[in-house]
Order: sequence, then structure tokens, then C-alpha cells
Amino acid sequence: MILAYIIILLILIICILAIALYRTRTNLLKSDEFQTSLYNNIPGVLYRCSYNKDWTMEFISDEIEHLSGYLPKDFINDKVRTFASIIHPDDKTRVERIILESIKNKKTYSLRYRIIDKENNVKHVLEKGRGNFDRKGDLQSLDGAIFDVTKQKETEQKLFFANAEAKKALKIKSEFLANMSHEIRTPMNGIIGMTKLVQDTKLDDQQKDYIDSISDCGESLLSIINDILDFSKIEAGKLDIAESAIEVTSFFKNILSIFEHMAKEKNLSIEVNIDSKVPEIIVSDPVRLRQIIVNLIGNALKFTNQGEVIIEVNVSNDDLLEIKVKDTGIGIAKNIQSKLFNEFTQADSTITKKYGGTGLGLSICKKLTSLMGGKISVHSDLGKGSTFTFTITKKVGNKAKLSNDKEVSGDFTFQLGKNYPLKILIVEDSAINRKLLSAILLKLGYQSEFAFDGKEAIEALVYKKYDLLFMDMQMPRMGGIEATQIINKEYAEGRPIIVALTANVFQEDIDRCLDAGMDDFISKPISIKVLKTILRKYGMKINSKNEKYVK
Repeated sequence: MILAYIIILLILIICILAIALYRTRTNLLKSDEFQTSLYNNIPGVLYRCSYNKDWTMEFISDEIEHLSGYLPKDFINDKVRTFASIIHPDDKTRVERIILESIKNKKTYSLRYRIIDKENNVKHVLEKGRGNFDRKGDLQSLDGAIFDVTKQKETEQKLFFANAEAKKALKIKSEFLANMSHEIRTPMNGIIGMTKLVQDTKLDDQQKDYIDSISDCGESLLSIINDILDFSKIEAGKLDIAESAIEVTSFFKNILSIFEHMAKEKNLSIEVNIDSKVPEIIVSDPVRLRQIIVNLIGNALKFTNQGEVIIEVNVSNDDLLEIKVKDTGIGIAKNIQSKLFNEFTQADSTITKKYGGTGLGLSICKKLTSLMGGKISVHSDLGKGSTFTFTITKKVGNKAKLSNDKEVSGDFTFQLGKNYPLKILIVEDSAINRKLLSAILLKLGYQSEFAFDGKEAIEALVYKKYDLLFMDMQMPRMGGIEATQIINKEYAEGRPIIVALTANVFQEDIDRCLDAGMDDFISKPISIKVLKTILRKYGMKINSKNEKYVK
């Protein structure tokens, strides 16, 4: 009887074990099916390979067939081919080196390389993997995933070539603008310079009115040229911000003095209000800051026929320097305001005909404020006036950083030549420019001599010692760059100061001058203020042996 119970119990145990085994096998099969389904639905090839000299493939997902055209079973245990056999020959060494380095450092690796599929097509792949180490730290296998990035690579190449073409087009445009700048600014140099000379002579009221009109037109044309060139430089990323200390009150007072005559003619009130929170001295780019403010005030006066223009200088809530230019002018329609800061956009075609302009001024202001760490905006109601607000980074300066170089009052001073005597040679092929610069120098107390090109300048130095050469860049037979290089070579010691005269105002043109060994440059049209600064600067160097000169 007991034996029967034991037999029944054994049968029950065997049945329970059979059921458990069945369920375990069923669960394992389901798990395998789940893993296989998961592996095969991941958008990439999953793999595991052994750690041996051939990196024998233990597992590879079905996605390999879509990627390479070869069946997964062909790679298992290297049955038909190894995975290394489809890697592009030029990439094999690099792939192996990166993987071995990552294994050595026990780090995940990520690399891109090429494979050659069954149809002999080259495909780009991204592989990420890591060594699988046991508790002792011994490498057991390599696990990873491979993704097809061919389309991404093609897109990157298209973008690369498109970017290269865009840069090429931008370079062509910049070169064109540089050449146009030279061709336009050269005659403008004569027009504006000669006008300045005539304005300094005795004129009756009618003559003075005519000459002032010519001067205004010349300055207006030069402003348009400068707008186009500035826009091109900003667009090409070649405009730099040069910071220095600015005394805020005198800075705005000087700007307002430019517009007093225009405001008086239109019977408009113009004033500046500076908040007590604004530092007395700030650090910014005075040229670019002035350019923004002058543009906004000029627009405000242009479009205001009665009332006032007020400039407010404050510190904003986010601790930026905030400047507002308010007017009581014609205002701007709401649907136009969003377009104001776009390139070549003006408020209205009829207004354009009446008031003129390039449509670049506000676009340049926007780009400049951005370069100076701020932004610009407008609030306006049609017929009720406009308020342009811009901000720049607020940097507090001190008086020690202010320039001690005070400009001599008036455009011309004969005393300059007496204080800083110089023997000057003008190297210039344009007769009008030679005549102009010679006349200006004479007004400043300097006699000068001429050379018509670089060759004549080199010959002149054989017979006479000069202190300063004003060297044009583009001349027949020999230009300024080549002439400067020869002079530097032949007169290593005691050579004259060489200052470039250039109508090309792009930074690369200025860099070419300095790289060739020139000491400084003056852009055309020639600014009398800049010319006087140059004459004092190098006059002090040459005439004062005790003064340490720092270039």
C-alpha cells in the first residue's frame, strides 16, 4: 500500500516538473521571440562578436541585410564572410585602431566609416560599441550597434558645397564692392577735398551757399557709399568692434552740434537728457555708437516737420545702456514697423521719393547693436511720431583711459608744420589727388614733393632723404605694396615713415598695407582731422629723440 502511494507521489512530481519545464521552455521561447523582434525592429544593426583575432560574429540582427544586402547567417561564426570584409579598405586601419584604444581604456567608442554593400555601393555608417568585460576585467566580447547615416552624410556634403558656393559668391561680391569703393571714393576724394579748400577761402554769400550745397551733396553721397560698404563688411563678418573710453556728456553734446543747423532750419527743438544713473565715462566703440545715434537722429529730423527731437540716455532694468530717440514726426504705420530693420527696406515708396536714402541705415543699426551686446526696437503711431530704442552693453570706464590727444581747433592750422616739421613725398598717380593733398598739406604748414608711382618713389629716395611718404595703393608700373616692400628691404635702417593712401576700406586691404611694412593708412576721401593726427603722431616720433614712441 505504501509503495502505491510512493509511486503516485513520484508520478505527481514528474507531472509537476514536466509542466514547469514546459512553461519555462514556453517563456524562454517567448523571451527569445521578444528579443528577436526587438532587435530586428531597432533602426540599426545590433551585434556581438567574440574576442579573438578574427572578431568572430556571434550574433547580428536582421537589419544587416537591409544595410549590406547580405544575410545575417552569412556573418554568424564567419560562415560565409567576416564583417571586416565589407568595411571600405581605406577605413579598416582607422576603425581597428579606434576600437582597440577604446577597449584598452574600457570606454565606449563612436566612429564613422564606410562599407561596401552587395551591390558595390558605398554607404556611410555610424558605429557605437563597448567591450564586455567579466568580473576579473577580462574582455569577453564586443557589443554594439551600427546605423546607416548615408543620407545624413549626403545632406552634410550638400550643405558643405552650398556653404562653399555662398562664401565664393560673398567673396566675389566683396571684391566687387571693394573695387567699386576704390573707383567711387577716388573722385569723391577730389570733390570733397577741393570743396573744403574752397570753403576756407574768401567767398561772397552766393558763392558760399553754392559751395555749401556741393559739400552737403558730397557728404550725402559719401554717406550712401559708406552704408553699402558697412553693410557688406557686417554681412561678411569682417567688421570689428574697437572699444575705448567715452565721456558721455561731451560725446552726446558733440553729436547734437552736428544737427543744430538742420534743426534750426526746420524750427525744431532738439535736446539730450542723460539720467543720473548713467556713468560719466563708458567703454564702447565710439565710431559705431556715434554711427547708430547719428543715423537715428538724422532720420528723426528728416521725418519731423514740427515739434521736437529728444534723445534720452538711461540704464535699462537689465543693466544695459539704453538710448531713446523720440520725435514728433510723421510716424510709421504698424504694418511697416516689422520690416524697418530689413535690408533695403524703406517705409513707403512715396516717402522714399520725397526723402531719399538707401534703406540700409536701420539694418546696419540693428547689426551694430547686436555686435555691441544689445538690440534695437521701434514704437510709433502714424501721425504722432516715433521712438527708436536701442541698448548696448554697459561698461564703466575711467578718466585715465580717455585719450589725451586733443584735436587742434579748426580744419587748418599752419602752426602744425612749424611744430612738427617733416620732409614729405606724395606718391600718387592721380593728378587731382596730388594737387589736393599738396594743397591741404600747404594749409597745414608743409611743403611736399611728388612721385607718380612706386618706381619714381624708389628713385627719389636715392637723391633725397624724406621723413614721410604718403603712398597710394594702386598705381601704374608699380603699386604701393610692391614699392613699400622694396623700400623696407633696401632701407632697413633710417627708412621714411610710409602711410598708405587707399580708397579700399575693407579690413583685408588695410591688413595688406600693414603686412607689407607700411606704418599706417589714410582712407579716401581724406579726413583733415585724421591727416592732422597722422602728421602729429609721426612728427613727434621724428622730431623728439627723448620721447619714447610706441607704435
